[in-house]
Amino acid sequence: MSFTERSASLLMDMILHMENELMKQGIAKDKASSIAKEICNQLRITFGGEQFYFPKGRELDAILKHHAIYQKFNGTNHVELAKQFNMTVPAIYRIVKSVHKEETDKRQPQLF
Repeated sequence: MSFTERSASLLMDMILHMENELMKQGIAKDKASSIAKEICNQLRITFGGEQFYFPKGRELDAILKHHAIYQKFNGTNHVELAKQFNMTVPAIYRIVKSVHKEETDKRQPQLF
């Protein structure tokens, strides 16, 4: 398979994946196809010709998981969250403390 064919195949796969996800969210096939093509077109315009590494996103997964834990935290449910997210209670304490600090820092810049 030539480079041109691989490139076209990659872009088509991207369109199909986006289209499928949009349809899972209840968007009609025609609209989902149109949106997916437009997103792919914007990505081509923005990143076309560049070589870059596409990360697996493990760090993003961890950040999203930590924020989900923080969102569900009510002040007394450390044990329940530990069970729900298959983590230890001390890990839940650390995550809540860390995300709380991040959120506070966003709203309150340091004075010194």
